[in-house]
Amino acid sequence: MSAGGERIIATYRVRAPAAGIDARARALATEQSVEMPLDAIDDEHVLREIVARVDAIRPAGGAFEVDVALAPGTTGHEPGQLMNMLFGNCSLQPEVELIDVAFPPGYLEAFEGPRFGIAGLRETTGARDRPLTCTALKPQGSPVAHLADLAYTFARAGLDVIKDDHGLANQAFSPFAERVPAVQAAIDRANRERGGRTVYAPTYSGGPMRLRSRRASHASAACAPRWSRRCWSAFPRSCSCSVTSASRCSRIPRSAAPRASRRRCSSARSSASSVRMRSSSPTTAAGSATTARPASPSRARRASRSRAWPPRCRSRPAA
Repeated sequence: MSAGGERIIATYRVRAPAAGIDARARALATEQSVEMPLDAIDDEHVLREIVARVDAIRPAGGAFEVDVALAPGTTGHEPGQLMNMLFGNCSLQPEVELIDVAFPPGYLEAFEGPRFGIAGLRETTGARDRPLTCTALKPQGSPVAHLADLAYTFARAGLDVIKDDHGLANQAFSPFAERVPAVQAAIDRANRERGGRTVYAPTYSGGPMRLRSRRASHASAACAPRWSRRCWSAFPRSCSCSVTSASRCSRIPRSAAPRASRRRCSSARSSASSVRMRSSSPTTAAGSATTARPASPSRARRASRSRAWPPRCRSRPAA
């Protein structure tokens, strides 16, 4: 796991009596790595490569600084797991503070960092040789129109970055799907009027499934005009509710609507394929159709996936 004995050195400030600091430091190293008594581990590889070790203990103003050497492989080279290894269980121990960390050569290369970074932000905003300016849209509870007006005023004033306040998420008074387009349009208008390059940083919150659903619903917004009256292609065949967007079908849960909107009804497609195959089948001299195997639902689904986005709406008149 650890190449050449090189490890991550985490430094903790530990408040403990001088007589017991050695045992406390060893317990900290064990807790931050394997979380079980070492006597219960009989795997030599785990004991040698995985268990953290105490590298140094130094007095520090009524407490002690303890260097714990962690195996880099235990972090999985993931930010979340790295934080878990550095400040996992010890975060529950009030006498322990994480005060410093040193990484072995090459370790940080596994973390790509931000896509654009400070250089990309300066290039985007045109602020190459001056401090960047930023402000937040607040307070939460404000309607979308008010937040958009604020954004327009800030952009006209020449601020570089306008972000949602951390209190703005997806509340009923300013839903994400309404707030983001409105604010972005206001900033775009201000940029056109003054020749500015203000950028907008919305708050993106929620769990993985909610974020994925929200992205899908926003990507489908461009096709919203096609979803008029009753949309056969976007929803299951049994759905006959009147919809104007993929997320408002009463027969489909809101969490599943965006995914459903990208998928055509496989049963309807397979039925249509069978009808077309029967109607176009060659006939024998006796007038009977030759045997033709209809397309299976699974085959129809596979064939439709390559062209299921954007969905084509086959609307029919309202009953």
